[in-house]
Amino acid sequence: MCEQVLAYCSALAQARRMLELRLISQAEYIKIDAVMLEKYNLSSYSIYRDIRLITAAVRANMSHHTEVIQCPEP
Repeated sequence: MCEQVLAYCSALAQARRMLELRLISQAEYIKIDAVMLEKYNLSSYSIYRDIRLITAAVRANMSHHTEVIQCPEP
């Protein structure tokens, strides 16, 4: 793994810990991510980004709504 990727991952690990300890807000964490991406010349689509920043808040691809849970009659 290249040094830039390791430095980015290290910086985000520290920021993530600060977020967990509530020393920074989610908005500040997102700003830190953007600054670190630019600093280490990584794409916003990089596979090394924090998966929580690129996925939806819902942790599944199936809806919990009744229309989805119940199969329609043939």
